Amino acid sequence: MWQFRILNAAPRQTRGTHTSDHRPDLVTDKTVLLMMRALVMAMLASTGSAMSVLAPGAKVAVVGGGPIQCLAARLSALGGFDTTIALPEQELATAKRLMFDDTHPEGSMPLTLMPISGPNADSPTIEACVESIEALIICFDNEQAFMPEAALKIFTSGGNLKHVSLMSRYLNGDGMGFFANAAKVAANSEIWAATDKLVAQFKQQDAQISGRAKEIGASCTIIRAGTLKGGASADA
Repeated sequence: MWQFRILNAAPRQTRGTHTSDHRPDLVTDKTVLLMMRALVMAMLASTGSAMSVLAPGAKVAVVGGGPIQCLAARLSALGGFDTTIALPEQELATAKRLMFDDTHPEGSMPLTLMPISGPNADSPTIEACVESIEALIICFDNEQAFMPEAALKIFTSGGNLKHVSLMSRYLNGDGMGFFANAAKVAANSEIWAATDKLVAQFKQQDAQISGRAKEIGASCTIIRAGTLKGGASADA
């Protein structure tokens, strides 16, 4: 079962949960899309003290990797935020296919694709983006992908940043163990099984990003995602 929980690091803590009764190995494409949408809407809403303080048209950058990053950028733009998605140049074509369609073609919403590597990566453009953004969304599909410390410092170095929203994973271990591990090996390699090594890495990243947000005076929201029931505080 999929479950998402919002965890605000400052100034108040609120939670929202979205669940599905589908087994991880029987989830349909439509269900996955709905679950991803719920997760991204949690990131964008960030309840009360977070993203909702931003005015319509506020500048948002989305970093990370995988389809969840593209969906986050699309929904941010559709929500009225001036959104920039930062990704390697070789991923631009795939990102366009994921973000634009007949209903929302390229150019119909405030969504800019910014290459951060490759021949067309432009340092002044990246610097201008960083300086102007009021919110930063960090999300990776791959459970073994994390925000590099150098990249975090770059994207949080602007003077206007008010909020950071991070997609993490459930880290308290509830519902994990033999069956989760067996399902990951036998049925679906993307099941979150909370191995000790990955839990430690996610805890380190959560602390690093929330600490950086506090350092620059920005609020921070951690959204925990997983394929099995669980839950934890942002400090767990």
